[in-house]
Amino acid sequence: MLHFIAGGVCAAQGFRAGGIHVGVKTHAAWKKDVALIVSDVDCACAAVYTKNAVKAAHIHVDKRHLADGKARAAVINSGNANACAPMGE
Repeated sequence: MLHFIAGGVCAAQGFRAGGIHVGVKTHAAWKKDVALIVSDVDCACAAVYTKNAVKAAHIHVDKRHLADGKARAAVINSGNANACAPMGE
């Protein structure tokens, strides 16, 4: 069962967040599809990754960035898994 906490993702002291519509999934400008969550200090962070042999480029980057188990910010998108995206420089 889910319990909503007043303040949402920013309920914990030291966290800020914002969202914006960039058109990842839909042209409906009222639907926010990208979010940024920021911590004032480095904090514990964990991730769950696909077991699929084919991984998008950002998965490899994320694993390197989270190797020490700490992060300061996260960018979250909705509506696009970014799978099989070309790996850039």
